[in-house]
This record gives sequence, C-alpha cells and structure tokens, in this order.
Amino acid sequence: HDGFIFCKSLEEVLVKFPTQKLMIIGGTAIYNMFLPYATQFILTEINKEFKGDTYFPHWDKNKFQKTYSQDEHENDIDYQFCIYDLK
Repeated sequence: HDGFIFCKSLEEVLVKFPTQKLMIIGGTAIYNMFLPYATQFILTEINKEFKGDTYFPHWDKNKFQKTYSQDEHENDIDYQFCIYDLK
C-alpha cells in the first residue's frame, strides 16, 4: 500500500527511522523486540480476566509515568484507555 515501508528486521527499522516516533502494533514477538526501545505505551487496560494464549509482554511500569487515563465501560466490561510515558 502507498505510504507503508516494509522492514525485514529490527535493525533495518532502527537504521531507516533513527529519530522518528513509530507506533508498533504487535503480535507478541514484535512487541518483545521493540520493548527495550519504547518511550511511550498507548494501552487499553481491561479490568477482567480472559483465558488466552497471547498477552502483552511484561514491562517495567516503574520506568514509566501514566500521563493519561480515560475510564470506559462497554459490554459489561470496565476498562481504561491509558498513555504511559518514559520517566
């Protein structure tokens, strides 16, 4: 598609976009690759347990500060749309 740039490795992304702000949209393996480079997380935090085989990877919340949170409720599920920025 027009406007998309395909990269075959993490290294290629870092070379092509050394200073640009990028939005990474997983799966788990992609999230794990880019996690050490994250300066911001935009997350939907769901207040309900679900059974599944794929989850967002563990990250150190102590290194980030929640800078935005909006409570939501849909289909009997409470959740928050949150932004965390690197301290």
